[in-house]
Amino acid sequence: MIALVAPEDHETPWIAVEIVAYVCVLIPLKFWADRYAVRSASVLGRRCETRIPMLVLALLLVLVVSVASGFFAEWLFWPGIPELGWIDAPESFTWEFISTVLLAPVVEELVFRFAFLQKWSAKYGFNRAAFFSSLLFGVGHGPGLIGATFFGLMMCALYSRSKTLWMPILCHAMWNAFIIDITAPLVGGSGAENDMSAKEPSLTLALIGLGILLAVAVATIWYFRRAKLVLPRVDDQP
Repeated sequence: MIALVAPEDHETPWIAVEIVAYVCVLIPLKFWADRYAVRSASVLGRRCETRIPMLVLALLLVLVVSVASGFFAEWLFWPGIPELGWIDAPESFTWEFISTVLLAPVVEELVFRFAFLQKWSAKYGFNRAAFFSSLLFGVGHGPGLIGATFFGLMMCALYSRSKTLWMPILCHAMWNAFIIDITAPLVGGSGAENDMSAKEPSLTLALIGLGILLAVAVATIWYFRRAKLVLPRVDDQP
């Protein structure tokens, strides 16, 4: 989900504004698709077939990268680690679930893996388009830049291999649900002041995380060059 900062006392209405913003993004996106004659079949696929092994592998890679980038980012940005105060308010949690799990995966995948990837692939080729669209996706996630950029690259690869945007959308939704249903409550606590930021992060864990990120980066570059990924076309749809 795109990182937005709001006052703690007004978290719920701010998330409502965020939801409206997501919906509004779909309007210019529809005009863009009509202008460039981009057909939905070339993006969403003729049929939605869930490829379990591919989905599980993508989620595992996202988990590894997320943990590694979390260790490194925690050390890099300490002590300015944002607290997850919204999880203590049930109403805010409901709004956050709607925004993060239901809307964000659809809108963000359409914007970054549909609009930007389609547009830039025609000019720069798939690999460069995947990198720049994923980097832009990462920038929109603030301190989560590193993990989100890797996540974007994985979604580009998943889209190309599965030949349907439904797979990245499903993976994105499952990951966001995991974040707010499991990870966030563990990190945020239950009303008590979060004292995690008071502990100086481990330099050893940060270096391990950085090493994993570098290894994943090398593997990602190797894979993108070797796999010769391309945008799915209507004729390629299952």
